[in-house]
Amino acid sequence: PMNKATLTKLAAQIDAATRHGRAMRQLTESHQLTIADGYEIRPPRFDDVEAVTEMLVATDIADTGVSESDADLIRDQWSSPGFQPSEDAWVVTAPDRAIVAYGSVTPDGEGKIKSWGVVHHDHRGRGLGAALLDRMEARASQRLRGIPAGKMHTAVGDADASAVELVRSRGFAHVRTFRHLQIDLASPPPDPGEPPDGIAIRGIEPERDLRRIH
Repeated sequence: PMNKATLTKLAAQIDAATRHGRAMRQLTESHQLTIADGYEIRPPRFDDVEAVTEMLVATDIADTGVSESDADLIRDQWSSPGFQPSEDAWVVTAPDRAIVAYGSVTPDGEGKIKSWGVVHHDHRGRGLGAALLDRMEARASQRLRGIPAGKMHTAVGDADASAVELVRSRGFAHVRTFRHLQIDLASPPPDPGEPPDGIAIRGIEPERDLRRIH
């Protein structure tokens, strides 16, 4: 097995009733936030899909050596129910207009928002991640307004130490770690043999098994 990537998922309680006003001020201020000269933050357009994908793949490979990001991942997110790309996602462009960062927030059930963001490895350390996180937190507070125990989750790759430090500085706490594993099968897999006595291995019957598995 090969460890492809490690995502550290962090979460912070958002008391939307008390933080909404501050979040809206942050949103206004973040639109005026000064970042490195020549960089701009804007909502994505649908014709940005390939450019966002190229940035994600390049960053994955730089951080972990491999990538499983593709354009369908972005298209699926942008077309998912309840997701509004014009309000729930952002891209950062460099002086040459190349997309070098991406962030988004997505509804994740009652009272929950999930989010993630990525900054291209050649453009880190310039305040781009902080500017994205400002917008993600503010938008999460908008979506969670009136929910006293709303939660926002965000995911970052642990290869990007500055991103981990950034979210921790905002009050996020570690929840769980995900590891993506891969094994290359150049030939048929070996015969696993019979299971131990008293153990049965069978396929899943959804109506009977999924609730018990969950």
